Amino acid sequence: MTASGRDTPVDPGADANLLQRLAGEIGCESQQLRWRFIGSARGPCRVWQVSGAGEAGALIVKQFRGERAFQQEHHAYRSWLPQLPEETATLLAAFAAPVRALVLAQVAGEPLTVAPVGPELERAAHKRAGYFLRALHAVSEADHDPVPLSEAIRLRHAAWLERVRPAVGAEALAQLRERGAAAHAGLFAAARRVPCHRDFTPGNWLVSGPLVAGKMAALDGFYVVDFEHAHLDCPLFDIVKLWTDVWGERPDLEAAFFAGYGRGLTALEQEQLRVLAAMHAMATLAWGHEHADLHFQALGEHALRRVLA
Repeated sequence: MTASGRDTPVDPGADANLLQRLAGEIGCESQQLRWRFIGSARGPCRVWQVSGAGEAGALIVKQFRGERAFQQEHHAYRSWLPQLPEETATLLAAFAAPVRALVLAQVAGEPLTVAPVGPELERAAHKRAGYFLRALHAVSEADHDPVPLSEAIRLRHAAWLERVRPAVGAEALAQLRERGAAAHAGLFAAARRVPCHRDFTPGNWLVSGPLVAGKMAALDGFYVVDFEHAHLDCPLFDIVKLWTDVWGERPDLEAAFFAGYGRGLTALEQEQLRVLAAMHAMATLAWGHEHADLHFQALGEHALRRVLA
């Protein structure tokens, strides 16, 4: 991971356990470490860039507020990522509860959403993203969930439909209900769970390369970060946010992604994607409405327009 984003010095001194465990892991005194907070103030984890670690170099420390996000990201780094192309950070240490922290080697780059890239390099990054996601979805892991995926999707759709009701009009609600009927009618009967990132967006792709006149001239580095939402799910969930938030205005990026992914979507998968995209739109819009978050409301409304177009 990289130290992009907010760059405010913060000392995590309130958590003496984290300081002691990290110092012990890398073999130095905790007073030697310099901590710089890089996010997030309200997400599932807090993230620091840590320097002064000697031969270990710069580190990224992620401390999780809850057990689920910690276990999901830890499992992804421990079990899935060693089987993938070297496009993720290296896991150096993991501290279980009550500390709940992962220590990662820092990788170069900044999120594609803020990197100084032109259209050609954007397409190159989306192609690399498709290549990475194809490899992730091919990782083998047994599905022990007692609820079939088709039933889980139906239940999730019904739950979000109820929660989004106060935030949408009657016509949109009726169309969303039709999407749920499609899920109930067996649309996902043959779908299977695979390893998924579940927050696969350009904001979680770090890119790097030489700068010429303030613009990136080539795409040298590409890394995928932030696996706290990762678990087995329908593989199309990893495409939903790209489809709703990015590709509607940039079909060239969609084409580049699927060139890397190795194939396009079948007609059945396109139908499934619209159901899952409706769930994403409802979840975003409902959360934004419940928390009076105008940014999330705008994202949800944008996604909903794409779904119902």
